[in-house]
Amino acid sequence: MTKPSVPTVVWIANRGDPVDGKGSKLSVLKDGKLHLTDSAGSVVWKTKTEALTISEASNLQLRLMNTSNLVLYNFSSVAQSFDSSTDILLPQQLLTFGTSLISNRGQGLYSSGYYKFFFNEDNALHLLFQGPKLSSLYWPDPSLEDISDAGICFYNTSRAALLDDTGYFWSSDHFKFHATDFGTVTQRRLKLDADGNLPLYSLQEKDGSWDWIVTWQAISDPCRIHGVCGPNGVCTYDHVSGRRCFCLQGFKMKDHSDWSSGCEPEFNISCDHGDKTTFVQLAHVEYYGSDIDFLQNLTFQDCQEECLNRCNCKGFQYRFSMEDGGYNCYPKSRLLNGRRSPNFDGDLYLRVPKASISNHKVLDEEFRLQCSSIVSKQERSTYENKTVKLLL
Repeated sequence: MTKPSVPTVVWIANRGDPVDGKGSKLSVLKDGKLHLTDSAGSVVWKTKTEALTISEASNLQLRLMNTSNLVLYNFSSVAQSFDSSTDILLPQQLLTFGTSLISNRGQGLYSSGYYKFFFNEDNALHLLFQGPKLSSLYWPDPSLEDISDAGICFYNTSRAALLDDTGYFWSSDHFKFHATDFGTVTQRRLKLDADGNLPLYSLQEKDGSWDWIVTWQAISDPCRIHGVCGPNGVCTYDHVSGRRCFCLQGFKMKDHSDWSSGCEPEFNISCDHGDKTTFVQLAHVEYYGSDIDFLQNLTFQDCQEECLNRCNCKGFQYRFSMEDGGYNCYPKSRLLNGRRSPNFDGDLYLRVPKASISNHKVLDEEFRLQCSSIVSKQERSTYENKTVKLLL
């Protein structure tokens, strides 16, 4: 079989601070522990195992198995790379309560990122965004009223998941899936990507060369992944253009090298109710979570007043509930996990200073969503000719 066009790292011993590869050394010591030292001779990583006797250590072997598992053993396994997973789960590698996948920080970066795939205390698999200041579960979809709709069951006492060579994934919480090329025996890897999605990659041949192809992924709409555009950011997605992050008008990108830092306002909101703030309607925009309150069957005016009376209210979500037969109000203390989708049937009302509105008029150009300077004008066209409303 021809190798993939790009060599693939599937495990790294010291991902937070990898050795430079010049003069580093991997050694099995007399106590039976495996040590990785850098060019200066400092130990940067070692196996977390019990010390062995001299006779036990004398029979040690280090082997790279066909499964890509690096195993240190004598008469039985002493340590293995499968027990210290990074961001990849390989076929025959067991995922348990004691192990998890942690994403990396980005392309070519091996240090731990912001996303985690693991068994939670409820005995079910979850995807977690764990940022520098905030964390939230985002898969299975937290908006589901019944998690069984995602094919997951809490009624079990074991915590184990396994992927096999044919592309079948099974978990003790009853979650399972098949790769689109199920049945084909090929190299596979389930990888928690830096963007928070969980795709299954299969090694496939195309035009005489081999490459990794996505044959399943946990989330079809990547804007549903928490944290991708940071606080005050808005995510949009379509199959042609892919995913993009934007800042709202009146906000600017905080760190142009990292969207997870989000956007910061270029204005201040006064705590004084005295008619100094108003709201701008952003159709089909949702910010999930950070609700100050949940108010059922509220009129629009009352919902607006609820936000105005709260110093920490950044805006409010207002949407019709078929189940309740009325409109529900969600005042927001923070604008997190923002996305815009025509399939979302609610609106966000962003709180802004009246002083920023010239003569109480809003032009299409004035309060549409704005992309950052690193996104092209073509990418900005998603929001061209979208009207917004000023609410007094």
